[in-house]
Amino acid sequence: MMHSEWIDISPSHWRALTPEALPEPFRKSIVSVGNFDGVHLGHRDLFTHARRLARPAQKVIAVTLDPHPRALLRPEDTGPPILSLERKVQKLRQCGVDQVVVFRIDSSFLELSAQDFFDRLIRGILDPQGLIEGENFCFGSKRQGTISQLGQLCNLSGIVLQIHPGLFDDKDWISTSRIRTLLLEGEVAKAARLLGAPHETTGEVIAGAMRGRSLGYPTANLALPQTILPAFGVYAAKAILANGQSHEAAVNLGPSATFGETGVKIEAHLLNFSGHLYGQTIRLEWIDRIRSPRLFTSPDALKYQIQADLVQIQTVLSASRSSSGNLSPNNEGETFSLENAQRVVDALGAPLVGEGGRVLVVGRSGPALLVQLDGSCQFCPNSLRVLLMGIEGELAKQLPGIEYLEPVMT
Repeated sequence: MMHSEWIDISPSHWRALTPEALPEPFRKSIVSVGNFDGVHLGHRDLFTHARRLARPAQKVIAVTLDPHPRALLRPEDTGPPILSLERKVQKLRQCGVDQVVVFRIDSSFLELSAQDFFDRLIRGILDPQGLIEGENFCFGSKRQGTISQLGQLCNLSGIVLQIHPGLFDDKDWISTSRIRTLLLEGEVAKAARLLGAPHETTGEVIAGAMRGRSLGYPTANLALPQTILPAFGVYAAKAILANGQSHEAAVNLGPSATFGETGVKIEAHLLNFSGHLYGQTIRLEWIDRIRSPRLFTSPDALKYQIQADLVQIQTVLSASRSSSGNLSPNNEGETFSLENAQRVVDALGAPLVGEGGRVLVVGRSGPALLVQLDGSCQFCPNSLRVLLMGIEGELAKQLPGIEYLEPVMT
């Protein structure tokens, strides 16, 4: 049952009429069941609420299904996920989740009635003290179980059900499907704002045709991943090597049409880097799309365009560096102060709020940094919450002991 990174529940386990419950330390926890692909700001907000519901020693558990039920129902209509299972688990833990439970499912899972789903999975295996789910949560065969029915079953079983309202920015609900659409359109910068971090692709460096080297711009060619790729084109990106080093990069995604090739390639030119990368695993973080693919009349024409692309990419990456504040983490022993917190928030929040606005630090409550939006920029409460969550990950690195931002409305 126990995996090194998560708890694995096999089909034979959940099919049992009286399945074995989770190990004792993980029972009577606050639990949420979902796919959580991308672990976007909406998911993070849900687990922030879960953490607040939990008692000091109580666990918060994320439960996910592998594969996604849609892949069993309509495999031809199911695209690759935003994140691999391993990376999803890592990001869920970064959200404050204490443990992740992975139910391995097959076609027989789709035949479970709503009552069987509740009896075997929720009450039998998970045995939670509380559940937190979105208002559109469905369960059981043909999604017959509704959030209303779940509430009734929870009441009968002494389980507290909390309904999470979801997260809305200034345009629409933040959802995995919305993020997937943005990625497929090449809008990686917009997707990053909803994810709370750049979309990423991980792959092993494999041998290529060496054309980049012959043009004076050597590239690391990545094996194609099992996760979703953005639209074809040229991108500004960051490349994180196996040793943790980060390098700015120019990435061409798509076929090498100029050389008559049709196969999809991921070609990353690492700026100011020299060395051998074959066989290493690289994680690319997609910052922004510079242009769509083009067919060039000659290698020289392509070379001139690469030179122009690099100028634009360096401008984009310079702006990205500025928006992250270029701050080094505080020493762990440094005493917390509102003045230092304001300095950090100013560097991280100013590019998001825009001219005339400021995220003002007004206090601290345990792991929460209390803030208000000060100035001429006006946000509704949900939009302000989305803005704040977009900087929480970097903020936690700069201010040890702070886990999230809590807006205080005036």
